[in-house]
Amino acid sequence: MSQFDRNARAGGFNEEQLGLIETAAFLHDLGKLAIPSEIIEKRGKLTADEWFIMRSHAYYTHKVLDEIDIFRVINSWASLHQERLNGSGYPFGRKNGESPMGARIITIADIFTALTEDRPYRAGMARASAGNFQETGGTGGYRPKSFHLNAR
Repeated sequence: MSQFDRNARAGGFNEEQLGLIETAAFLHDLGKLAIPSEIIEKRGKLTADEWFIMRSHAYYTHKVLDEIDIFRVINSWASLHQERLNGSGYPFGRKNGESPMGARIITIADIFTALTEDRPYRAGMARASAGNFQETGGTGGYRPKSFHLNAR
């Protein structure tokens, strides 16, 4: 069972919603196709300009999926995965309660994945360490308890 499925089941999603969230999870980084590979694969820290470009991937995900009428719900979940409860996210700066539960579930799984996967610029954390992740402001208001769903 995927991280998205575990979190969605814990959030009370039904079978139809599980299918939608799985699709949204697969498409959440679709906008990265518009980001130059030199930025995505950079081994060092991104410059301010590069970070601005990288952050635009969520907006591009929104724009592409917005063209497909039957993907309305999928778009709202996939393209809002970088929003944070405290309003520090992007692309729209939504705050607690302004993003749908599906987007928040993808956000939690995405943060967990970002912590545990090896990246060009650093090694990933152990799953248990990420599961015990303490709130330091980098999670944008998501509580460490949310990450324990993924550590199992």
